[in-house]
Amino acid sequence: MKTLRLLSLIILLVFALVACGAPAATPADPAQKTITVAITGKTGTTETLTLQTAAETLEEALREQKLIEGEQGQYGLYVTAVKGEVADYDKDHAYWAFSKAGEPLLTGVSGESIANGDRYEIVYTVVE
Repeated sequence: MKTLRLLSLIILLVFALVACGAPAATPADPAQKTITVAITGKTGTTETLTLQTAAETLEEALREQKLIEGEQGQYGLYVTAVKGEVADYDKDHAYWAFSKAGEPLLTGVSGESIANGDRYEIVYTVVE
């Protein structure tokens, strides 16, 4: 008899929680990715950012965060500024170098597909 009362009480508590509107667990959005971007500016200081995005390319992810500016060319976006800091190759041979896990990007930001956990570096670079 005690077991039946205990079971009834448990069932009643479960129904009470459901009736109170306990939120159901929602599955994580599979399109959402987390990427890390380390930006080293002209002074040599590095800032590391963690971005949450559903973007498909590095360009899209950086643009949606308003981190980059540039000019479209035949090979995609040529990045001229990162976080407002301009690199002007014509003026002082400076440009923004992009790499993934220490390896230079061969596709540029426009053609670089991103995946969850990717780590990118953006470095202000001067050609001597």
